[in-house]
Amino acid sequence: LSQTHHSIKELELSKIELKTKLNKSIQEIENASKLAKKIGLKIAAGHGLNYQNVNLISKIPEIEELNIGQSIVARSVFTGLEKAIVDMKELIKND
Repeated sequence: LSQTHHSIKELELSKIELKTKLNKSIQEIENASKLAKKIGLKIAAGHGLNYQNVNLISKIPEIEELNIGQSIVARSVFTGLEKAIVDMKELIKND
């Protein structure tokens, strides 16, 4: 595997290491959301949300708004807008 100074170091990590980092980040977002809510802020999540991570973020009860338009529009190029929206809505359902 050739590497340049432009390589993304996180892509060199194992799936287990990546999952650990993801879980740590989700916990940090949960903690920050709780604190923000406690001091009276409204919480929204956006930039970086996609079809792979939106379900985890949408389960944080303090988050009131998800800004996911870019992911939906990008996916719609391949699936059509209606299917992209339906797929995203299924992911963020919290039954």
